[in-house]
Amino acid sequence: MKGITIPRLELFACCIGTRLADFVRKTMGFQNVKEYFWTDSSTALCWLQLEEEWATFVNNRVKEIRRLTKVEDLDRVILQICVREDVVYRS
Repeated sequence: MKGITIPRLELFACCIGTRLADFVRKTMGFQNVKEYFWTDSSTALCWLQLEEEWATFVNNRVKEIRRLTKVEDLDRVILQICVREDVVYRS
């Protein structure tokens, strides 16, 4: 059994997001609403975009996400952490 890694957790987060979007879509009766799904995980996005057989955990999540969304609606956002030096002045 493989351990849970950060990329697998990120893929699982994508899966939870698509489940939530599907629930809201069905509950609210939204039919023709454009959806966008964003992740900062290049690994998860790669798994979703490539047509390959992955390990069981990854493969099952990929199939579920593809069933609930369109791959074209998935995109990657690049996050940059900006560290600002705060200067504290004392009187």
